[in-house]
Amino acid sequence: FGPEREGHEQRWPNAASAALADAVLASPAGLRPYLMATAKQRLDAEPGPITPDQARRAVTDLLAPLRTAAE
Repeated sequence: FGPEREGHEQRWPNAASAALADAVLASPAGLRPYLMATAKQRLDAEPGPITPDQARRAVTDLLAPLRTAAE
């Protein structure tokens, strides 16, 4: 696919992309677009390759205030 795709895959390895997708899909359907867009934006601001743990944590961190507010 070329150097841009290779760069993307180095920055976002398949395991990290899958972890992000799994975390978002495990969340309420109405929040998924927000979670995906916001988590990706925040993760893209991080240095180095994204790890699966970072991807999962990004979604968890976004959901935490919502869960607290619901209690």
